Amino acid sequence: DYANDADRTYANVKAFLSTPESNTYPFFSVIQGTTVQECLSLARRYDTLGLTHIAIPCDVTCKRTDSFSKMVEARLRIVSSIITSCHFAAIHLLGVSQPEELPLHHHSQRTKLSVDTGSPILNAMNSIRYGGPITLMPKGFSIPFEKALKPEEREIAWYNIAYLRRLTNE
Repeated sequence: DYANDADRTYANVKAFLSTPESNTYPFFSVIQGTTVQECLSLARRYDTLGLTHIAIPCDVTCKRTDSFSKMVEARLRIVSSIITSCHFAAIHLLGVSQPEELPLHHHSQRTKLSVDTGSPILNAMNSIRYGGPITLMPKGFSIPFEKALKPEEREIAWYNIAYLRRLTNE
C-alpha cells in the first residue's frame, strides 16, 4: 500500500490479484486516501472485487505527527462508513497504540474487528500493562519473537493481547 494514495494502493492490489500467490492465503487489502470519501470509495472498489478482508492504518487521512485524537476520529469515521455501506467479513485496525480507541468503534454482527499485536508487545517490552481486569487469555497462537522477550515481558505481552481481544470480542 502507499500512504494516503488510494489509486496506487488499488492498482497494487489489482496487480496482486492477478498473481497465483493471491489464491494461496487470505490477505488484507489496505485502505488509503486523503479524505473519508476517498477511503470509502476505495473500500467500495475492494468490495466490488469480492475482497473480504481490509486493514485500516492508524494514520489514514492524517500525518504521523497529528494528535492521537485526530487519528482516532478519522479512523472512526472511516470504519463506521465502511461498515454501513460495504460487506467485509473483517476489518483489521493497523497500528492500534491505545486500547481506549477500541470501545469507540461500532461493532457489527457481520464484520469482525481485529487489531495488531505489535503495540501490546512493544508496550510489554517497556513494562506497560494495559488497564482493567481481564479474564480472556489468548489461545492457539504464539508471538513469533516470544523467546526474545524476558519472562516478565512475555507475561505482560500476553496480558495486553488478551486485553485487546476482550475489547474486540475476538
